Amino acid sequence: MVGTESVEVERRGRLEMEGGPLIVADRHLLGSWRGVEGDGADYRRACDFFDQFPEVEGGTIPMRSGAALLWEMRGGGTADVFVLPGPEVLVVRTWQHDPLDEETPGELATTSADETMLIGELTVTAGSLGVLWAAEEGALVGKVGVEVKLPNGTYVCRHELTHGRGGHARRLRISPS
Repeated sequence: MVGTESVEVERRGRLEMEGGPLIVADRHLLGSWRGVEGDGADYRRACDFFDQFPEVEGGTIPMRSGAALLWEMRGGGTADVFVLPGPEVLVVRTWQHDPLDEETPGELATTSADETMLIGELTVTAGSLGVLWAAEEGALVGKVGVEVKLPNGTYVCRHELTHGRGGHARRLRISPS
């Protein structure tokens, strides 16, 4: 039986990507990320991380005066960003039985994890976190990415796998430490 917690989830946005990792960081820190713009060095650095460590689901890379988290979605597609009480942020990449079912991502955001793995830690100092396809410019996070207001502090990041009646998902869970 699939366990579903009875918690309120609020969808904050949806990301659509052609493939490659997501980058998650403090909003101000993410502003310096250039993605494929300029010489493309930032996006290359994100992809090189997974080339160097192909067995990992995600991890942190240094940026200016802090660190950003990279998370691999495993191919192109859509990821929904949810906020749960705590506050926790969940990035949910679903494979749905019915692609038109708008309820499945929310269901998979609250379904108990089958597997969980610690992949890093983030610090929020700007009062918000940005979630973005790593190919995009960080300065565009409000337009092409998702910004989530969070209290300043340290957050633990976990990769999770789950399944439910409507499909299965990979999740990135960002929780206060």
